[in-house]
Amino acid sequence: MNNKSETIKIIASLAIIDENDINDEDALSNIGIDSLRSVELIVALEDSLNITFDDSDLDPELLNTVKDILNLVEKYSNK
Repeated sequence: MNNKSETIKIIASLAIIDENDINDEDALSNIGIDSLRSVELIVALEDSLNITFDDSDLDPELLNTVKDILNLVEKYSNK
């Protein structure tokens, strides 16, 4: 499984919609990912994908959409 599909699967596990209904442009808040779920999402991504995000990249103001999360995962997957 590639990182994008794994990331979508993890987002869906915390969201209120099915993974097949998640689009890159969806706002996390619109699919049920509030601030507490965002923390759970980051931890789940790190554990599942065996990556560690730098705290400087975890500004909640910059992580608003599914695409923002996908870009973050891509950044760390290429390290």
